[in-house]
Amino acid sequence: MRDFEYRAPQTLEEAVGLLAGNGREALPLAGGTDLIPQMDEGRKRPRLLIDLKKIPELTRLTFDERRGLRIGAAVPCSQVSEFPPVRERYPMLASACSLIGSVQIQNRASMGGNLCNAAPSADLAPPLICLRAEAVIVGPNGRRP
Repeated sequence: MRDFEYRAPQTLEEAVGLLAGNGREALPLAGGTDLIPQMDEGRKRPRLLIDLKKIPELTRLTFDERRGLRIGAAVPCSQVSEFPPVRERYPMLASACSLIGSVQIQNRASMGGNLCNAAPSADLAPPLICLRAEAVIVGPNGRRP
């Protein structure tokens, strides 16, 4: 693994700025269950690693009757599978989150990482599609649903 700089922004805007300002040299880190082994094997070689876990918006898991379930990209799968509203209202999502790897992986793997890694084995895409989930994408040009 090559040397890299580590940053832990406190806001989404700061993270977007770091990613946009460093192009392909920067990678976001949430759980790291796929990224860290890829770095160790030399398949990913970022100059800058941007830790998303200090950004409240990305680590938040909430439910209310009007807006439904909201899951931040850096929320660990184990937290989703154990969240009472998920277990009660979205059992297929709770089940999918509880089937990802070992307990150790479930405690680290993030919802966003599972989707954004684009692995054919991504376990969370099918239940999220069935549940008509929507993603909010944030970038230098703003947000889009």
